[in-house]
Amino acid sequence: MRYPTRHYFSSALSISFLLGFLCCQSSSLSHDYLSQGSSLSVENPNDFLSSPNGLFSAGFHQVGNNTYSFAVRFSEQLCAHACVVWMANRDQPVNGRHSKLSLTNNGDLILNDAGHSVVWSTNTGNISVKTSSQLQLLDTGNLVLYEVDLSGQITNIVRWQSFDHPTDTLLPNQKLTRAASLLSSRSRRNCSLGFYKLYFDNDNVLRLLFNGPEVSSVYWPSPGRANWRSGRLTYNDSRIACLDSFGNFSSSDGFKFMSADYGQEIPRRLRTDFDGNIRLYSLSGKKGEWTVSWQAMSRPCRIHGICGPNSLCRVNHTGRRCTCAPGHERVDRSDWSRGCKPIFNPDFCSNNTRVRFQKLARANFYGYYNLEFENYTFERCQRKCLEICSCKGFQFRFIEDKGYFNCYPKLRLVNGYRAAGDIHLKFPQDSQFSSIRPERSRLQCPAANNYELQRIYTRSNGDRLLKFLLIFALVIGGIETMAILLVWLFVIRSRRDNGDDSKAYHLAATGLTGGVLHPNFGGSEQENRRLTSWVREKMNNEGVPVANRIEEIKDHSLEGEYVWNKVEALVAVALQCVAEDRYERPTMRQVVEMLRG
Repeated sequence: MRYPTRHYFSSALSISFLLGFLCCQSSSLSHDYLSQGSSLSVENPNDFLSSPNGLFSAGFHQVGNNTYSFAVRFSEQLCAHACVVWMANRDQPVNGRHSKLSLTNNGDLILNDAGHSVVWSTNTGNISVKTSSQLQLLDTGNLVLYEVDLSGQITNIVRWQSFDHPTDTLLPNQKLTRAASLLSSRSRRNCSLGFYKLYFDNDNVLRLLFNGPEVSSVYWPSPGRANWRSGRLTYNDSRIACLDSFGNFSSSDGFKFMSADYGQEIPRRLRTDFDGNIRLYSLSGKKGEWTVSWQAMSRPCRIHGICGPNSLCRVNHTGRRCTCAPGHERVDRSDWSRGCKPIFNPDFCSNNTRVRFQKLARANFYGYYNLEFENYTFERCQRKCLEICSCKGFQFRFIEDKGYFNCYPKLRLVNGYRAAGDIHLKFPQDSQFSSIRPERSRLQCPAANNYELQRIYTRSNGDRLLKFLLIFALVIGGIETMAILLVWLFVIRSRRDNGDDSKAYHLAATGLTGGVLHPNFGGSEQENRRLTSWVREKMNNEGVPVANRIEEIKDHSLEGEYVWNKVEALVAVALQCVAEDRYERPTMRQVVEMLRG
C-alpha cells in the first residue's frame, strides 16, 4: 500500500523537533528500563519509565484521593489532560504510601499495595535460571517484558506486553484481536471498568456492547440491519483490527475508516469512551490539545444505556439530554445511567388492578418486546398488552413493505429516544401524569475541546432579529399549512377512493419540500411515489452520515445555501405526511409542532 506524501515531510520535521524537545526534557528524570530485583515507587515522582522518543511514560497515575494506578500515558508535554492509554489496576487502585511495581528475581512483574497484598501481576514467574527479564517502554507505547540471556543481551522473546492486554485505548500498530477488547471507563473522572465494550463477537463482527448492571445489548453496528447491509463480513474468522500510523483503520470483518487528517504521521489514539462512543483522537498543532478525527456514532441517542431504564434521550442545540418517562422519577440525580423509577405501583398482575394507557408521542424504546404480532389492529394490540401482565406498554407501527400494522408489547422501557411513531404506556386506572418534561440537569458529557470535530460553525447574536424571523416564519407557515389543508380537503371531497386520498397527501407533502429536494422528479402520482421511496431509502441508510444523505437528495441548485439539520426535519415531516396509511400521517398541528421543534 502506498501512503500519501502530501504531509509527510512537514509532519516528519515537526515530529523530529518534538521528539528532540521531549528527549531533552525527560532523559534525566526517568529510567530506560527496569531489571530484575528493581522496583518503581509510588512515593518517588521520578520513578517512571520513558520511551526512547519521549512520547510515552509509564509510572504511577493518581486516580483518586491518595489512590494510584500504574499506567502508560502520553507525556505531559503532549497531553495536558492525562492521556492514559493503558492501566494495570483500574479496578484496584493502590495506596499512595509504600506501594511499588517490582520485577521480582524470578521474572514476575507485580504491583504491591502498600507493601502488603499483590493487586496485579503478569504471572511470568519461574523462568529459567539461565535467563532473566527486563521491562522496557517502546516508542509505540507498548510496555514489554523481554527475556535477557546470560550475556545481558535482550532476546526477541517477549514474555509479556501491554499491547496484548488493552484497557480502553488502541494505539497505532496495536492489534485488536479475538482475545482482547476495549472496555470503557465508568466516567470521565472514574477510571474503573465501565459499561461499554468494543469487541469481536462470535460471528466475527466488530461490535459495540452495552453491558449494564441489569441488561445488556449490542447497538453498533445497528442491530436492526443485516451484517451485509452494514458492510460487515462474517466469513473471515481471523478477528483482527488495526490502526496504522497514517490514520487508516481496517478490520477483518470489512469495516474500514480513515481519520479526518489521514496521511499525517502524528500521535493518535482510538478509545471506547465512557459515553459509549468510539472516537479517534489526533494531536493537533496546538501544544497538548487533541481533536476528534473520527467517531462511530453520529446519533448519540442511539447509544444504549446512556439514559438508563424508563427514560428517553433527546438532542437539541444545548447537547444531549435525558428525561424520565411520564409517571417516573430519577433514581440517582447524579447518575443518569441508573435511569428512572415508577412513582406508581407497577404490579399489573393482580386480578383487581384496573389499568389505562397513555400515549407518549414521537418516542420509541428499543427492543424488549414479548413477541412481534403481525397484522394487528390498535384494539387487538391494546388487548394483547392487557393479557400480558408484565407488559409496560406497546408500540403500534405500520410496516410499509407489508402494508399492515404490527404490535410490540414492551416488557422493559429501555434505550428510549425520540422517533417517528408513538408508544402507549400502561398505568393504573386512577393515576394521572403529565407529558414528559426535560430535567434541568444535563448529562456530564466529555469536555467540548476534546470532542469537537474539526468543523467551524457560526452563531448569530441578533436575538431580536431571530425572534422576528421566527414569528414571521410561523405566520407564513400557518398560511401555507392552511393552504395545504384546503387543497387536501378539496381533493378528498372530489375523490371517493382511498387511492386518490393518498395522492392528495403526496401532493401536499411535495408542496412542503418544494425547492429543497432533488428536481429530477415530476409531479405525477407515480413520480411522487417514486420520489417518496427514493428519499426514504436514502434517509434510512445509517451507514452514511446524515449530512451526506441530505446533500445527496437536495436540489443541487441550492449550492450549499441551506442548513442541513433543518432540511432533515423538513424531510422527516414530508415522509410522515406521505405514509400509505392515513392513520400514520400526522395532523396539521403535529406538522407545525415538528417544524417548530
